[in-house]
This record gives sequence, structure tokens and C-alpha cells, in this order.
Amino acid sequence: MAGWYRQLYYRSVPVDTVAVQLGITVDDLDAMIAAGDLVMVDGPAGPRLPGWQLTDTGPLPGIRRVTDVFPGGPLRISGWATAPNPMLHDRTPAAALADGDVVAVIAAARAVPS
Repeated sequence: MAGWYRQLYYRSVPVDTVAVQLGITVDDLDAMIAAGDLVMVDGPAGPRLPGWQLTDTGPLPGIRRVTDVFPGGPLRISGWATAPNPMLHDRTPAAALADGDVVAVIAAARAVPS
């Protein structure tokens, strides 16, 4: 496991912990991951979810719509989602999603070079 991926992995939350926090089953959470509603990283201790995409009540709105257009995998989108973005008035994409600015985040994701 490469250095940045390892850091992301070990800072992420185990799937079973997220399921308990959200009051849903692991199967329900697995279905959300499979549908693209959440970004998942896998490693030696099983699947984990980067925390930037989670709120107390569930995933941020629009994750699937953003990942559908974003040119990269879990590591790249996690770095991008947590960095201030000038297209979003220096908010992070994660903060913009939390504010409900899904369309603006999709536009910013489309502007990321492949």
C-alpha cells in the first residue's frame, strides 16, 4: 500500500463503525457504496470510508453525481474534496456539498484535468 493511500486508509472510518453511527446495517451501507453514494478505500483491515463525505445523518448530498464526473479514484477525490477550491469561493468541495451547492461542486469536478 503506497504512502498517501495508506494515510487515507488509516484515517478513514471502518464500514461497520459508520453503519452503527448512521443506524443502518452494513448491508445497507454496502449497497450505498456499490451505488456510488460513498467513496470507499480498501485495505488490510477491510473497507473504510473517508470521513470528508460523512455527516451525522448520512453521506453528503451529491457524492454520486460528483464521482460520476471526477477524473480519479478514492485517493485523488479525497485530496480534492478536502482542499480549498477557488471555483467554490475557497470552500472545500466537501463544505460546498454540505452547504447544498451540489451543482457548483459538479462544475468544479468537471474542471479537474484528467
